[in-house]
Amino acid sequence: MTRSMMKESELWTDKPCSSRIIVQHQFGQLFPLLQDVWNVHLQKKINPQNTVRMIKKYNFDKAFIAANGLTINKGATNSDDGEHEIKCRAVSQSKFKILLVDDTKFDRSGLETFANIKDFTHIITNKEPSKEYIEHCKKHNVELIY
Repeated sequence: MTRSMMKESELWTDKPCSSRIIVQHQFGQLFPLLQDVWNVHLQKKINPQNTVRMIKKYNFDKAFIAANGLTINKGATNSDDGEHEIKCRAVSQSKFKILLVDDTKFDRSGLETFANIKDFTHIITNKEPSKEYIEHCKKHNVELIY
């Protein structure tokens, strides 16, 4: 996947620590998957268990997933129980698994690991990470985009 391909799909979040997950099906349809997503049509929040049940039947081309923290040893982490299973499922059912983390998330960890660095195909961040992360990504064939 090249940087130009990444421009075809955009991710918009309302805050830098957002845990939003966006997955894209091969036909270009974007599915926002997060327990806090407000469904305007249903006038209620999406339940994490219902979301997991719903996405079990889909295979996605691209999953854009944010994390609260990322370390070499613990991988991508978050601190919300409801999001944990959704993120695990999105990673396992996507061809391209794209982690979105800004520079403040490196060397921080949340309560739960939902994927190791090697589980991702791409990591997108705003600044060049340390050489340790660059080497780790190269070792595991994870494309690092900054």
